[in-house]
Parts: sequence; structure tokens; C-alpha cells
Amino acid sequence: FVMESTQGKRLDEFQYSVLMQRPNRIAAMLRKLEGGVTVISDGRNLYKHVAAIRQYSVDPAPKVLDHTLNGPAFREDDLFGWVLSTLDALASPDPRAALLDGADRVELVASVDGAAEGQQQLRIRHGRFIAEFWINPGATPSIAKLRVDLSALMPNVRILLNAVFRNWKFNPDLKANQFAFVAGPNDAKV
Repeated sequence: FVMESTQGKRLDEFQYSVLMQRPNRIAAMLRKLEGGVTVISDGRNLYKHVAAIRQYSVDPAPKVLDHTLNGPAFREDDLFGWVLSTLDALASPDPRAALLDGADRVELVASVDGAAEGQQQLRIRHGRFIAEFWINPGATPSIAKLRVDLSALMPNVRILLNAVFRNWKFNPDLKANQFAFVAGPNDAKV
């Protein structure tokens, strides 16, 4: 993400890896210096693991991935939460309705800033935040980029969170072990 203020600019980069299989399996990993965050649903249980504090939780898996992963463990000012909410929506039975759920305003932007040729930009306002999606058109549309403006959180600071989506693979051959959670020897269940 990029944060700009009168004191300068700060750039942090994180990597995500996400596997999803309808109706309710996901393996989402955020990697960064503190060790990362992992969210896994094997279809029976939903695991949330925070490596920095060596803790994880186990809850019943949702019946479908429909805004279920972005629960109390993630705040609205957290990029991982926004990415998971976006992926939740895409895996839901009605992706369009799920993506637009709770939106105050939705618009297709005519002049597409920073888009590759052929991409479309969709701007969605959720309360005090604005999320912009760059969409790759085609038979199977995919999200190329997500940018969330969180500047409303702090006066005089511009906070932009950017997520770039790469390596979309639709209908891959996924195995059950790709959705397995194994706690570390020093991890505590909470």
C-alpha cells in the first residue's frame, strides 16, 4: 500500500496467495515480514491463523463463501480484509450482488486511470471509503487491480491500498490437501 502525508511517502508490499473452490473451500495466505495471516476453509472448518502472535481460531465453515471470511478478525481499514471480501463476493452464488452489497454508490468510470487497454474501471463507495476495480473483460472477466482509498481514516494523510491480481486460473484441478490447515508446534488455539 502507499501512504502519503506531509512527512513523506511510505510504501509497503505484501504478497497474497489464494485458492478458492465453490461452495466453501479457500486457502488464503498473506505474506509479510511478521509472518503473515492465513485463512483456510477445508469445507468443514474455518481456520484463521496469525503467525506473528502464534494464534489461530477454528469455527464451523460457512456453507458458501459469501462475505463470511471478512469477519471480526479483519477491519474495514485492512487491505487483506478488502481482498478477502472481494474474493468472497466472486466465489458466492451471485458474485454481482455480493460485490455490490452495502454499496452507497456504484459507477462505471469512463476515463480509466492506470488501466491497461480494454480494461474497465468500476468505482464503488462503501460508507466513507471508495473501492475501485480494474476489470479484464472477456468470456470470463477477472479483476486486474483493486484500489481502496482510506484517506477518510486520517486527516491530512492520503492512504491508498492497491492489490494487483495475477495468475487467474479458472477451474483448476484442486486437491483436498491444498485446503488443509496444520498448526505449528508453538501455535495456540483461541
